[in-house]
Amino acid sequence: MKLRESTCWSLVSWGAVFIVAALLSIAPARSDTSLRVAKAVAYPFAYTPVDVGIATGAFQKEGLEIELSTFTGAPKMQQGLASDSVDIGIGGGTDMGFVAKGAPVLAIAATNVGPVPLVLLVTPSSPLKTVADLKGKTIGTSTPGSIIEWMPRELSRIEGWGRDGIKTASVGDIAAMLQAIKTNQLDGFVTDVTTGYRLEAAGEVRFFVHFSDYVKDLINGCIYARKELLKTNPDAARRFLAGWFDAVAYMRAHRDETIKIAQPIMNVSPEIAARTYDELIGAFSPDGRFPASGLKSMARMFVESGSLPQEPVMSDLYTEAYLPSAGK
Repeated sequence: MKLRESTCWSLVSWGAVFIVAALLSIAPARSDTSLRVAKAVAYPFAYTPVDVGIATGAFQKEGLEIELSTFTGAPKMQQGLASDSVDIGIGGGTDMGFVAKGAPVLAIAATNVGPVPLVLLVTPSSPLKTVADLKGKTIGTSTPGSIIEWMPRELSRIEGWGRDGIKTASVGDIAAMLQAIKTNQLDGFVTDVTTGYRLEAAGEVRFFVHFSDYVKDLINGCIYARKELLKTNPDAARRFLAGWFDAVAYMRAHRDETIKIAQPIMNVSPEIAARTYDELIGAFSPDGRFPASGLKSMARMFVESGSLPQEPVMSDLYTEAYLPSAGK
């Protein structure tokens, strides 16, 4: 009888162990956290790691459910961050200027560093032949104080013509700038390389200057987080960055799959998506760190573009505490 009771209790005990083990095996490693993430604009290839991360499960692996939205520019995205309608923002390095002006966010990763993916376009029949021909010419840009407006001024400085050796005119969107060069109101305009490929394929422009040949050490992209999120849920920021850099690693290793994911988001042909991938994939930072040379160039750009009256203390605008490598 005692043997039977012992055996019975032993079976019950082992049964309980197996039940608990089974429950643990099907339970998630951590509960899902919903994170509101936004892109400053929808289409740039530089922002597609978030789309790739969602498609490949990189964020899901980190226990994150991403609520992705897009804005129509950096100012509106920063407003979303400030109003607590967005937790994480994916934007340009120039958005660090908003932090300097008091936005309640910090840059938590430098996503794209190095040469600038911007180009100067002219009409196919433009008489401009060499960079020297740009002296005294007027180049169209998007908005005052933007990195796009700063590019011709920086090129003028590099060429030794002074800050105003190339004139700029803030025209607005691509359609307006394209019309302006066709009617000879402008000698050219500045835009991103993907837009340049699209307009070149349509026979409307030719490439004249790749600014990556001249400006090689800017921080072109950053991830921003609300300071309140970093205070109340720092682990969510860490997990998001872990998912982001897993997605970047996937993109580097899987060219064709990445192009298939990115092409409809960029709203270009597969051929242009492939050209963009080949030109820009190397610009993605593998670890998110902020290079000293890039920070120095950014501080100078803020002043020369008129965004800030003096160079900010750059260390006040970013943190590397949430990067995957920070705890190693």
